[in-house]
Amino acid sequence: TIRNFYGYRHPDCDAPDGCVSGNAYAQALGDVREQEAPAWGTYYAEGTDHTFLVRDRFYDVTVAGTPLTDWTRELVTDGNAQDVAP
Repeated sequence: TIRNFYGYRHPDCDAPDGCVSGNAYAQALGDVREQEAPAWGTYYAEGTDHTFLVRDRFYDVTVAGTPLTDWTRELVTDGNAQDVAP
């Protein structure tokens, strides 16, 4: 969903697998992370869900040894969001 949203008006938007390839999208996510650091952090989890925050999976997701619940708690209580990715 988000990959297609951000690919709007991309030259290959008529491609059957979406506007932007998965590899190009992953590269763009990495670029955003580098450009915005240290102003904010990211938590990238594998999967096709649009969001984890309103689903039961929120309580089950762990990436690189960091549960999403712990990452969110630290963000809310300390304002500290470290980058986490597979």
